[in-house]
Amino acid sequence: MAKRRVKSDRWSARAEAMFIATLAESCNVTMSAAAAGVSVSGAYRRRAKDAAFRGKWGEALATGYAQLELEMLERALKGKDKAVTIAGESRIIREYDDRVALALLKIAT
Repeated sequence: MAKRRVKSDRWSARAEAMFIATLAESCNVTMSAAAAGVSVSGAYRRRAKDAAFRGKWGEALATGYAQLELEMLERALKGKDKAVTIAGESRIIREYDDRVALALLKIAT
């Protein structure tokens, strides 16, 4: 039987920085914990007990959500390339998602 590797709940400065940076990029706690080499439950425990860490967590999520909003706005305004085949010929067309644009407008008002 293979040994299961248990993630540490010990937080070094490097682990914290990696967790916060990954959270800001992904808004995903599981991915952030894996990148930092800590458990998800340990991350939530630390957030509950450590006000400074809780503040960094909130700032990271705000950064991630802002980046996501900007990316979606750019896609709504500029569209995105999509490969299609027309009459047997491959082409790249610009595709726009009106639903995303409408949702962003609704949020802005």
